Amino acid sequence: MAAKKKKIKKTRSVTARKKPLPRSVKLLLYIGIPAVLLMILIAVALFNQAEMSKRAENRSTFDQKADLLYSVAMADDVESRIGNGAGSAGQAVFFSVGDMEKRAFVFSGTGSDLESAWRAAKSAAEDGMMSNSLVPKYVKVDIVSESESVTKTSVEADLKSALSYYYRYGLAFDKDFSLALTEAELNSTRIYDYDEFVLSLRHLKIYLKETGRQLINELPEKLIRFQTIGWICDEDGSVSELSDSGYSYGRRIVENADDEYVRSLIKSYSDYLVSETHKNGKFTYSVLPRFDSELDWYNVARHAGTTWSMVQSWRVAPSDELAASIEKAVGYLTKQVVYKGDAAHVYWENRDDFELGADALSLIALTEYMDAFGTDKYLDMCKAIANGILEMQNPDTGAYIHVLNKDFTVKDEFSTVYYEGEASYALLRVYAFTHDKKLLDTAQRQIDRFIEQNYIKNLDHWISYAVNELTKYIDDQKYFDFGLKNIEYCMSYILARKTPSPTRLEQLMCSFEIYLRMKEKGITDREFDIDKLINAVAERLQRSFDGCFYPEISMHMANPQRVTNSFMMRYQGFRVRIDETQHMIGGYYLFLQDYDKLVEYGLKTADKIVDEIQDGNTDVTDDNGDTDDQ
Repeated sequence: MAAKKKKIKKTRSVTARKKPLPRSVKLLLYIGIPAVLLMILIAVALFNQAEMSKRAENRSTFDQKADLLYSVAMADDVESRIGNGAGSAGQAVFFSVGDMEKRAFVFSGTGSDLESAWRAAKSAAEDGMMSNSLVPKYVKVDIVSESESVTKTSVEADLKSALSYYYRYGLAFDKDFSLALTEAELNSTRIYDYDEFVLSLRHLKIYLKETGRQLINELPEKLIRFQTIGWICDEDGSVSELSDSGYSYGRRIVENADDEYVRSLIKSYSDYLVSETHKNGKFTYSVLPRFDSELDWYNVARHAGTTWSMVQSWRVAPSDELAASIEKAVGYLTKQVVYKGDAAHVYWENRDDFELGADALSLIALTEYMDAFGTDKYLDMCKAIANGILEMQNPDTGAYIHVLNKDFTVKDEFSTVYYEGEASYALLRVYAFTHDKKLLDTAQRQIDRFIEQNYIKNLDHWISYAVNELTKYIDDQKYFDFGLKNIEYCMSYILARKTPSPTRLEQLMCSFEIYLRMKEKGITDREFDIDKLINAVAERLQRSFDGCFYPEISMHMANPQRVTNSFMMRYQGFRVRIDETQHMIGGYYLFLQDYDKLVEYGLKTADKIVDEIQDGNTDVTDDNGDTDDQ
């Protein structure tokens, strides 16, 4: 039987008909799309207009500042100071333009005379500003004043003999100055490499690429070395002349280092510390500004010292922001206190131990805080830390044990001589609150030991702090004599310092207080040369300004706004560190306390009086001891 065929139903393929868009939607599309496009075009046009307006405003601001610089420079009879200038290239001018958010751009120009070189440099700066969208918050001009042909080999030999970052010459890599970098550019970018004592081709290429200049593949053996005279126009339009000689080369000349000027520096330095205070109360320990990096380490002793200086700053220029930072810093410090019965010590987490210097500086900071803010909040804690220091003293010799392990056993009998002066000063600071005679007796016994063992040989500024404090309570002439003998012995060392050496102004001012107190009490002054001390204060002030991160220096760093008007140590790679800032604030604070008396004794504050210092035989590495060991 045949299979029955299955019927297959045929279907007709029908294409679905699209539902027409509603007329309202069509109208919206016809009108909306062009409208959106038009709005985009308008937005782009407005943005471009705003950008053009902003650039025009920046161009106008730059022109105004350049004109101010021109009028001041020419008024200073600059042509008589520049001689042959750039040699066969004629005259050479550099404009540095800084928006303070990134490293300044530097533009140069040459010409047969100063006018044409100025116009060429200004034109290059105007073009560079437009292409790099620069905001001319600060504008600096440098004019080549002298130049000479040198070899790469001789420059590298000079780097080896120079104090680090103090080789103050610019370099032209060809006789036409078509590629020329100022001293500030070379020192701030590690092209001058003071570790390897070479001109670094690698860092030169990085810098040229960063600034959009043509790269070179090798360093020429023949170079043109030059120096400049210069001026800077600040954000507010004020113009300052830059020093063209000595260790202050390249920074603004401070015509009058009076009390108001010093007060402004304290405010600037404490503002920096506030900006680097973290939520947990710790500070950024050290900023390395050439490349905007930080040192990943911490030191509780220097934290305490920095807190002390912030309280001093608050006394000079109180503000809510500063007070809030102080509270955070004190909060962190007090959390590091570890008790052992009636005694206590301050824990150094990075080293996992307790050290005498941290105990001492913590007492100094906390007593300063209580005195300034009128509270006894931490008095019991101070008594306990003071007891901890007393327990660290050898009852037979009077010497202190310097470092304890975390279990309070002895780790190091001796660490650094600075701890002993710190501890004596700290005990006396607590004595001012408690009048506990054992604190006074202990400090006095320690200072007697300093006298017996001729501690003046240690060049220790903390001795001056301790002796000055002791003479507030004991009128024995031997302590006044020792305090003055200490500064007399240190004087040649202090005057030979070529770097800021922050602790030395502190030492001079403590010694001045000893002298004033001695005169007030009618104690014989043993023919002390007070004029020499006053002149040393004036000289130290000017050297201290070499450490101010003025805009003319900071504008060449990777992140200028972070460090501008902070305190730095140039010979340490422009390092900004909390303890060095602390000591500078401390010296300035003491200077302000006795400013009227300093003037009465003949203090000269004009820079020209103290600008020239003798070239002493100075081992500058000794400057490290002023801060690295506290």
